[in-house]
Amino acid sequence: MNAIAQFLEALSKNYYLDFLLEEPIQVLHVEPFYYTPIVYKERDYLEMDLIDIRKQNRAIIDKFKGLYSNALTEVNLNIVTSNEKQVKIFIETLIESIKVHLNTIVNDFDVTDSKSRYYSEPCYYDNKLKEALQKATNDIFKFQHERQSDSTLELNSFNLFYERLRISIISFLPMALFTIANAFIIELNKIKEKTLTALNDDVDSKKPVKKDQLSNNQIVVLLDRLGFFASVDIESLSNSKQAEILNLLTGLNKQNLRQNIGNLNKKSSMLKPQQVADIEKVQQILDSLK
Repeated sequence: MNAIAQFLEALSKNYYLDFLLEEPIQVLHVEPFYYTPIVYKERDYLEMDLIDIRKQNRAIIDKFKGLYSNALTEVNLNIVTSNEKQVKIFIETLIESIKVHLNTIVNDFDVTDSKSRYYSEPCYYDNKLKEALQKATNDIFKFQHERQSDSTLELNSFNLFYERLRISIISFLPMALFTIANAFIIELNKIKEKTLTALNDDVDSKKPVKKDQLSNNQIVVLLDRLGFFASVDIESLSNSKQAEILNLLTGLNKQNLRQNIGNLNKKSSMLKPQQVADIEKVQQILDSLK
């Protein structure tokens, strides 16, 4: 499971370190508005300029998308020879592993919060600047931009614009990673449902069938024509609950029963040829009893 392991490793990584330069500011004669001296985990760094951070974001996201595709491919390959229990355990365990990382990434969204792995503090040159920058940062993140009447040092419009842009660009990465990883979970659930349905269909097809025995879908259609689903006790139930009752009556697979119950409300033009044939067969049975 090399591709899956690489995906999980990439999901857990602290990418803020990719935005930092370790060279001392005394050596790099750079403009302070473009390379920001910061303190991160009690160490001095230079934070890259926003243009380079944005490029890094794109490179990281593109690579992560590739890992996403490779991991999904590996998931599909791993479940080919698995039984129902193995598929459930494998996919549900993988989903829980991803959720653990997502809980960490959620804390990364607010890069002005010390809980975020992207949180750092500027190297302040005096206390007044520290106080003014902190007020500006708080106002920006909370979308409150009115001037503070008790402020002893006002920042110019470029400082305000830069800090707001910085927060937006840096926080974009954890939000993007969260979105992609959440999409991965959605795909895993789709794969699980599709695979389990296919496995159950295979089990149903291998059961001995008596001559003239109705199929799963034909039984659902017949019960519908007989008014079963319109009865007071059944009508208000969800498709899943109705399928559970039919499972108790027939012993047929609940997933297939639920899907066939859902097909009852579809227009005939949306049904598959076999489903239309099932309806016609049920109608012939009822006509023959008249």
